[in-house]
Amino acid sequence: MTLDISRLLTRAFSLAWHHRWLWVLGVLGGTGVGYNLASAVPRGNFNGGVRGTQMGSFIADHVALLVGLAIAFAVIVLVAFIISCVAIPASIWAGLELDAGREVRMRTAWHEGRARFGRYLRLALLKLAIGLLVLAAAAVFVATGAAIYRAGGDVTTAPLVLGGLVLLLGLVAVSTIINLGLTWSDRLLVILELGAVDSLRAGWWLFKHSKLDTVVFGIAFWVARAVVGLVIAVLAGIAALPGIFLVVGAFQSSQASLWLLIAGLTWILILGGGIELAGAGFLGALAQVGYAIAARDLCFSRGLQATPA
Repeated sequence: MTLDISRLLTRAFSLAWHHRWLWVLGVLGGTGVGYNLASAVPRGNFNGGVRGTQMGSFIADHVALLVGLAIAFAVIVLVAFIISCVAIPASIWAGLELDAGREVRMRTAWHEGRARFGRYLRLALLKLAIGLLVLAAAAVFVATGAAIYRAGGDVTTAPLVLGGLVLLLGLVAVSTIINLGLTWSDRLLVILELGAVDSLRAGWWLFKHSKLDTVVFGIAFWVARAVVGLVIAVLAGIAALPGIFLVVGAFQSSQASLWLLIAGLTWILILGGGIELAGAGFLGALAQVGYAIAARDLCFSRGLQATPA
């Protein structure tokens, strides 16, 4: 092991906590904030196709609205992606400067992120393309299995199930290796001032020569972030409790109170949501700063020529 995991975690936590403007970059960079698409999937029993018919009728009657919402969502995602391509390199640069004892401000960090926008955008698109290639390969195998089942019938079920399990395990293994291999590319783009393709190559090289460090650091950092995330969720839940009581009270009264409901939802959104948003920013800053310092230390230990920081 080359990395001092405990020192890195402590240092990253200290820098992220004492420079709270990094939390803004953490939110804008998207790290620590997730959206579960499964939560948007309708659940329920579609007995007799009644609900399915209702859903179909709703879609048919509101095509323009749904298309508008889809376009708006796509625009929001695109804008967030563009902003993240400035915020992430800005966070990495700021973390390295702060760790070196040079005080910087968000305006300077944002300027540095903008200077690397084009290279980071190309790197992000390359990583996205790699992920899509993996999914496309998995889709080809799934389509092949479906074709085999249609041709062979039930007799092919057992071998197809076995093959599906092998495919799933293989997909998990390949995805894990790719994620580990891409771990350092973002940071090396800033540390070594590389282009998109060279960052991928250098990141893969550093992973191959630092497999144990990469895996152990990743696990330790994941555990630390999970613990901090749990604490943040508990604090947000406690802060939101009065709002939850107001919402429950609005429906338990003899006549539902709209104003009580609005007050409760506002409380939940402002206090509970505010703590969650601040926590997401802190976790994002913690991740970018921690991984940036770790990447720099690995560069030094492996003889890669890094810019002083």
